[in-house]
Amino acid sequence: VEAKNVFLRNSLEMLILDEADLVLSFGYESDVISLAKHLPPTVQSILTSATLSEELDGLKNLLLRECVIVKVDDSDSELPIAQYFIRVALADKFLVLFALVKLRMIPGKAIFFVNSLEECYRLKLFFDQFSVSSYVLNSELPRASRLHIVEEFNLGRFHYLIATDESLATAAPDRNPAPEVTEAPIAASHSEADAGEEA
Repeated sequence: VEAKNVFLRNSLEMLILDEADLVLSFGYESDVISLAKHLPPTVQSILTSATLSEELDGLKNLLLRECVIVKVDDSDSELPIAQYFIRVALADKFLVLFALVKLRMIPGKAIFFVNSLEECYRLKLFFDQFSVSSYVLNSELPRASRLHIVEEFNLGRFHYLIATDESLATAAPDRNPAPEVTEAPIAASHSEADAGEEA
């Protein structure tokens, strides 16, 4: 931004500042203030923090307009969150995954993470044989195509997205990258909400 080769006022729609309290404690307040000068007035800003302290008031006044505070009560132990791990032979992974999908043990939409781009397309071709609609999120595709795939996934046009980190790490830098997808330690991540705002 300071080098003036990125123009946020013309392109930025949403700003998410994770661990906002740590940003201040690590001494990045001046950087955030500098960044705020380049934000468009219509940008939607989200600050996340494990604690709500007076130190955050400065950031709230700087980045937020008509803000709403959402508090999560971690004392509630009845949250419907569960994680499962299944150890299967490499040759059986696709078959087990298909069984989970076909038996509706993965409800709603899901993102499947695999180790390579080649594996992405192998899984898609496997699903295609059984009429399971899926798409590959591939950073080698044009940006418009990647955004279109994410939008279609969010709209529920298909329920399964296949992704990998491999090409993201090796591809040339994109000045306008699509929403980044990070690698997960489990075979499938279930989401009842829209994607696009992680991957």
